[in-house]
Amino acid sequence: IGVVKARTVVEITRREDGAWLVHHEGEPVVIGAPHEALERGRAFAQQSARQHCLEMGGAELQARVAVARINLPGRDDDEALVAATITAECTGAPRFDVD
Repeated sequence: IGVVKARTVVEITRREDGAWLVHHEGEPVVIGAPHEALERGRAFAQQSARQHCLEMGGAELQARVAVARINLPGRDDDEALVAATITAECTGAPRFDVD
């Protein structure tokens, strides 16, 4: 009877010095390697969506993470990463506390 749903977006951008910034709910985090930035971004997004879902009373949580990448033209490897948007959606059944 109903669904609890939370969505979180994390942005990754490349700095001029070759490092990546992971923008999430806290202060941006500087990461030196693109694969690490993507891993950290996924973790931030999923953790945040799950936490928001729990705070709204969700149970039996299921999370999905999608990554939309912008790469240098003609390449699809992590070293070609320019920016990424990571979206995590978490759904769960509403918790009903029965006294």
